Amino acid sequence: MFHFRQKDPDKIHFFCQPEDLEVIAPPVPAQSVLPEWYRKLPVVDANHQSTTDSDLTIKRCMPFLDAMMTGWILPLAATVRLEIKEDGRSVEAGWEFDRVMVSNHGVHQVAGNPKEPSPPCKFHNYWSIRTPPGWSCLFVPPLNRPSQPFECVAGIVDTDTYTAHIHFPFFATAPEVINLSLAGPANLLLEEAVRRVSERGIIIVAAVGNAGPRSEPSYPAAYEEVVAVTAIDRNKNPYRRAGRGQHIDLAAPGVAVWTAASVSGGRTKTGTSFAAPFVTAAAARMKGASPDLAPERIREALTRSAEDLGEPGKDPIFGWGLLNARALGGA
Repeated sequence: MFHFRQKDPDKIHFFCQPEDLEVIAPPVPAQSVLPEWYRKLPVVDANHQSTTDSDLTIKRCMPFLDAMMTGWILPLAATVRLEIKEDGRSVEAGWEFDRVMVSNHGVHQVAGNPKEPSPPCKFHNYWSIRTPPGWSCLFVPPLNRPSQPFECVAGIVDTDTYTAHIHFPFFATAPEVINLSLAGPANLLLEEAVRRVSERGIIIVAAVGNAGPRSEPSYPAAYEEVVAVTAIDRNKNPYRRAGRGQHIDLAAPGVAVWTAASVSGGRTKTGTSFAAPFVTAAAARMKGASPDLAPERIREALTRSAEDLGEPGKDPIFGWGLLNARALGGA
């Protein structure tokens, strides 16, 4: 094996085959690959300093920062393409590399696990690790990073004695709720995509668009399968540029919503695209609490619990009314 690098001669060593050096991506300290949004976030946001606000951002939250900076990131040797079907029950993988990148564990090896019937897969890793006697390594997905269409399984390996490659077991996942922040005219391809996704039991939430109250219905929000969301302000007045129509299902806060920004850390934003995620989060919470809950039951619960605004019942401005997440509870 080729000795590649060591951060501290008394701590950890990484090895790969000589022919793999400078071909496969090397391990890197987690602190060297912090997300760009986090790098740009100021430690102090003076725009929010007040008697009751210290104006500190999450950059001063040491537990969060330590979780992101601790350890090493082991990149995959090559880009892997995953095609996930049937809600994670079928997984096909492809790559442009002369070694195996994905394979399966035997289903019998994890019989009865809560991810059944999704197949137990694993990413192949071509780095091995050495640590001093008595030291082991905990392998987990990169912490506080965006979720992937798979869920890696954590494990502890006695890297002081185990010398083989350490692969990364995972289960493919499928989205259960999709948030769409786009609006435009009817589109046959989009309509077909919405139909197919909906048939798989996935909930679709979409913003109604900001073309104005006299505009034609925008899509995909106007498709029957989609939960269409409009925006209101803090006084429960409709956003003046939001679309209207009988297709609207719910209203949510969407005027002057405090939103993460790439430069100054955060700022207020307005639009139906900022209202839709409130409904998406509520639907995802319900699905997480009750995984077997059908999409139509979730949609019914969302609309039934809404706070009626405007004319009694469903109307073309607010739909069934303002999202009431508290009334939904965790179910």
